[in-house]
This record gives sequence, structure tokens and C-alpha cells, in this order.
Amino acid sequence: MSSEGHQREDSSNEQSTGPAPPAPTAPMKPNSANGSQQSSNNKTPKPQAKPLLAPRVTQIVKQPQLTQESHESKLDLTKLQLWSWNVNGIRAILKKSRIQEFFETAQPTVLAVQESKIDDERMSAERLKDNFPPSYLQYWNCCKPPIKGYAGTIIFSKLKPVDVKFDIGVHKHDKEGRTITLEYEKFFLVGVYVPNSGATLKWQEYRTNEWDLDFRAYLKGLERRGKPVILCGDMNVAHQDIDIFDPKRNEKMACFTKEERQSFSNFTKMGFVDTFRELYPGKIKYSFWDIRDKSRKENKGWRLDYFLVSKGMLNAVVDAEIHNEFWGSDHCPVSLTIDVTKIDLKEFRESLRLAELDDQLREGTESGEQLDMDDPLNDGRKSDLEEDDDDEDENGVKYHMDDDEGEGDEEGSQENPEENEG
Repeated sequence: MSSEGHQREDSSNEQSTGPAPPAPTAPMKPNSANGSQQSSNNKTPKPQAKPLLAPRVTQIVKQPQLTQESHESKLDLTKLQLWSWNVNGIRAILKKSRIQEFFETAQPTVLAVQESKIDDERMSAERLKDNFPPSYLQYWNCCKPPIKGYAGTIIFSKLKPVDVKFDIGVHKHDKEGRTITLEYEKFFLVGVYVPNSGATLKWQEYRTNEWDLDFRAYLKGLERRGKPVILCGDMNVAHQDIDIFDPKRNEKMACFTKEERQSFSNFTKMGFVDTFRELYPGKIKYSFWDIRDKSRKENKGWRLDYFLVSKGMLNAVVDAEIHNEFWGSDHCPVSLTIDVTKIDLKEFRESLRLAELDDQLREGTESGEQLDMDDPLNDGRKSDLEEDDDDEDENGVKYHMDDDEGEGDEEGSQENPEENEG
């Protein structure tokens, strides 16, 4: 507000401290003879006495502050709602009030966010955390300096985790804030923003031969700690023909190449289940649209956002959905509802042990479902998670940056798998 506005506001709020003015006299009627005004009885009324006002008492009522434990006690563990949303810039979606509306409407237990496009310095300076409901714990993994306004993930959770881990422990992958892992009592939740291959596919080899390989090894390492894994986020791939509007036209586009789809298949062949496709094998629904045209209105989209779970907890899955009713980004949210009470850790660990024994027994045989041999998971190179933890970045390992680098937190600027058409 301008200074002039402040002055007007101050003057309108001024109060007189002198005695009360006399009460107004009765209206005077004009005298028909000389036009002068006289009272009907020629008497001046006495000023009324100033009424005595009782002092105003303001009662301050302190609202009880709910602790994290009290929030958790209200959660229905038989219908725990986990959500994921690529917001294409946390500042942009806050300005449009879309994410505030989402929290009020969806009331998620957990929300995993991708593409926050913010760095720690700006996030703190603008006090962005203050914009979200106080009932949620917040975990922000921002891009690391000197990168600004790029990638990034956030998790909001009403349920307090046992432990929190940022990134996957491989230096060349951990500069852009792409993963957050929350360990809960009965499961791990991993929020991820998978690297895009880029309009010219120049990052496809990095994505399929390095990132995917190390990320799968990280997920299997979590399972070996004795708890199932729930993976959610923007996986930047439309896995099957049913997951994209025009598969024939887009078969050479980023997010739908043969290499990317084969690499994603190896997540499922290693025991991670695509929950939406498991529940709805023939349902056509998308989670991403190009906002430069009318693709969302015409429903010409891609399914790039997923909830994958360890096969050993599939019995706990209640529902999985894609929520086209929410706007504010080029993606829409996806959700998973689980019954935590059905997760039996002893049974999960036993199933994991038996699966590993089965893998050992059929190793080198033709029986059983085999991983794609074109996928780097089956070549001689080990995952970087199994190698010495050296600072490989200093020794010439290429550093990944998508084609759409930069702040890009305005609505028209986002990663787009169709941008190399024509």
C-alpha cells in the first residue's frame, strides 16, 4: 500500500479526546413572517449528559496447538492416502493458489512433489515453507549450488518418519535434488524425479545406462533392509502403448523410446509393481499434457507419473488413481491408497528370501522371466553403488543437465517430451 494510503488510513482512525459534543437540537422551521428560525417553545435544550460506558474487556482464548502425535492419531491406517505431483515450479503453483486448493480438497496424508525448481537460498529467503498447512512435516531436497531453479523434490507428511535420506549416495546423480526417501515403521517411501532424456535424446544413455541402473540398485538395497518400498513420482516414461495418446507418432520421442521403455520394464521384472496398471489393465488415463496446445482439453496426453510398490506388499494396495480434476501444472496428481495394517514384515522378508533363492537357482538357465539383455543392468559393469565411493565427478564423469535448464517456474516453461516434434 502507498504512503498516501497509510495517511488516509491514519486520519480515518483518529479519535477525539475532548468532551462529547452537545446533542443536536430539534430541526428549526422557518417563520412565515420574517423567515427567521425559532424553536417552537423559544427554549434552548440542555446538553445531554455523556453516558458512562463500561470498560471493554477483550477475552483472549488460547487455541490448543496440535502436536504431531495428535495429528497421527487421527489417521486411518487402513486407508492411508499417498499422493504425488509434478508441480512444474513450486513458486508458480503457489502464485496460482492451486496447491493450497489441493491441500484443502484432497487432504493427503503424504504428498511427494517433483520439479520444485527452487534452491535453498531462495526457498529460505521467501519463507516458502510458511505457505503450507502446519500439520505437515516438510522435507525439501533442492538443487545444489551453483545450479538454481532446476529439478528438486519435496515431501509433505502428516506421518512422522523413522528416518529421512536425501539423494541415493552416488555423487554424479545427487546434484539436482532428485530423490527423497522417508522410512516409516512398515515401509520406505521414495519420491523421485527421473532425468529426462532431452529433446534430442542426448541424455538418454545417461538416463538408461547410468541413472536407472544405480537407482534400481538403490531400491533393491532398501528392500534388503527388510521393508517394502513404495516408489512415486515423475518417471519420465510412458511404459506401454496404452500410456500415450499416439504411440506410433511418438515412438522416437523422449519418454517413449524403446530404450527408455525397456529400462522401465526392468523395474517391474525386478519385483516392483505398477499399481495403476495392475488394478486397471485396460484403462486409458494420462498424467501429462503439452500446455502449448489444446492437448489437455482433447486428452492427448502421456502417463509419466507412477506409484510402484514391492510385490510383497501388493495385498496392502487399496486403490491407485490419476486425478485429472486438479489443475495448476502440465502434470496432474496421482495417488495410492494402502492399508498399512496388511503389511506383514515377517512375510515380506520371507518372500524376499525365497525370491533371492529362486533367482540363484535359475541363474544361467533359460527358465523364468529374464531381464532385457539390452539393458545395462545385465552387462558386466556393476552399479556405482557397489563400487568405491570416489569423487568420480572430478575425474571426468559427465554431469547431467536436461535441455530445459534454468529457473523456468512460470507456467509456460516446462519439460516437454513432445518438444522435438517436426
